[in-house]
Amino acid sequence: MRGWTRKCAAAALLVAGGGPGCTRLSGGDPSGRDAAGGADLAAVRGEDLSASLADLGPAGPWSRDWSSHPAVYTKSGAARVWGLSDVHADRDRLVTLLAGATLVAGSAAAPVWTGGTDILVVCGDSIDKGTQSIEVLDYWMSLVPQAEAAGGEVVVLVGNHEVEFLADPLNSKAAALDSEITGESPLMFASVDDPHGRFLHERPIAALVDGWFFSHAGNSGGMSANSIGAKYRALVDQGI
Repeated sequence: MRGWTRKCAAAALLVAGGGPGCTRLSGGDPSGRDAAGGADLAAVRGEDLSASLADLGPAGPWSRDWSSHPAVYTKSGAARVWGLSDVHADRDRLVTLLAGATLVAGSAAAPVWTGGTDILVVCGDSIDKGTQSIEVLDYWMSLVPQAEAAGGEVVVLVGNHEVEFLADPLNSKAAALDSEITGESPLMFASVDDPHGRFLHERPIAALVDGWFFSHAGNSGGMSANSIGAKYRALVDQGI
């Protein structure tokens, strides 16, 4: 492993016991070049990230706007970066956490971004297990445009629970979320015709901020951020 690796807890927030991948590129190089070019990404968990990519991407004719919704979010010159992961449908705890960090004010139902130009990276698994999956998605959907308008960012990545839900909205892990859905089927909720489904379909798989690589979990197998993004995009475009 080249460079050096630290858990996101060293520089960011963690939620609900989950642990996202958070990796520094060799030499702090934010370019995301392939290992042969001098930057080898190495995530903190031992799982094979490249193997899990085959599960990603919505089926059907929908075409994602990659210029507006890239596979890997990249940013240089961030004022301050925060990270959290594995909210798992616990909006109430999330609200308390972000209020304590002075990133968000307002109410749970009407949050107000107060983080200014800070960047908050959410490393996946916002849904399932708890009883507030929809509320958590609504919370993120409200904060994303607010943060952008303030010059900051709320970058919500997909984790395995989002990927599995989009691939099969009736999978056993999604039982709690499915029970929250009213007025439409889980299949429709997960589609791009529903605002929640579209929001999930448009999320990045990873983020690269000032040389820090964020993902839900996995070992990059030596792939650069650019390579990971290209592979993800190809699979989504193929409807896999």
